[in-house]
Amino acid sequence: MAHWVRIWNDQPALEIGWAVHPRFQELDLKEAALEAIASAKSEGRAPLLLACPSVDNERANAVCRETGFVLIATLELPYAPDSFQTCNVWRLDLA
Repeated sequence: MAHWVRIWNDQPALEIGWAVHPRFQELDLKEAALEAIASAKSEGRAPLLLACPSVDNERANAVCRETGFVLIATLELPYAPDSFQTCNVWRLDLA
């Protein structure tokens, strides 16, 4: 898991993302997400944390829901050069 700074609605935010190798997909992703959230809170670099998984990624969306994120939008976001992906945008207030 990693997080990085971005601007969301003219305010600084951290965006979190993860990719899980198939060999490790049975491990507790929720626990790892909670650790990443705690790390983001302790750093204090931004007042909110965003996650933008594909609408088709049921597990990633479930992790967002189970760790306190709130679904705020579904958007077409850049995914790769010249392509877009429909993503759920989840928000978690860090303050």
